[in-house]
Amino acid sequence: MSKTHRLEILEFSLIGVSSISTVFAVTQQGFLAAVTAPLTITCALNVLNRKHLARLGQQNQGTITQMQQLLNPVGERQQQLELLLQEANSDTVEQFEELERTLTSLQNQLESSTTEKIKRLTESQTRAQQTIAALQATVERQQSYLEATASNLEGLIQSLREEQNQLGDTMGEMSSQTQEQIEELQEAKGLLYLW
Repeated sequence: MSKTHRLEILEFSLIGVSSISTVFAVTQQGFLAAVTAPLTITCALNVLNRKHLARLGQQNQGTITQMQQLLNPVGERQQQLELLLQEANSDTVEQFEELERTLTSLQNQLESSTTEKIKRLTESQTRAQQTIAALQATVERQQSYLEATASNLEGLIQSLREEQNQLGDTMGEMSSQTQEQIEELQEAKGLLYLW
């Protein structure tokens, strides 16, 4: 037998003795009845309240057990969600790190490629400027040559005109001399025929 069970038996026994004493005191109509009656009622009410509290405790324990059963899946779900969140955070961090490495690599490649392209463009620009300068010098030389040639041609044309004029004058003189000589020859011919 448990200690609690023994105390309950002793309590009920004492309440029973107190009840019998109260009944006895009431039958004797003594002063003790006035004192023992409230004590007996208090003890009986105490036992009833304790039993009621025990029943409520059992009901509360059942309710608590039901709540725990209801909350256990929620707690398990929460733990699963926390694990998933940790895994997701871990995956996310790894993905961000991988993305950062990729972006750094692309940036380095782009900078390298851009630097190389800028270098090539600068070299091309320098060569183009040198070619343009050479072409400008050639154009200036050609222009000077053309100006000199044009000036020479003008002088030559002027000379040719003067010579043409002189030739025309000479031709005119020669023509008139030739005409005179032809006339002289025809006269001489006529004289020869006459002879």
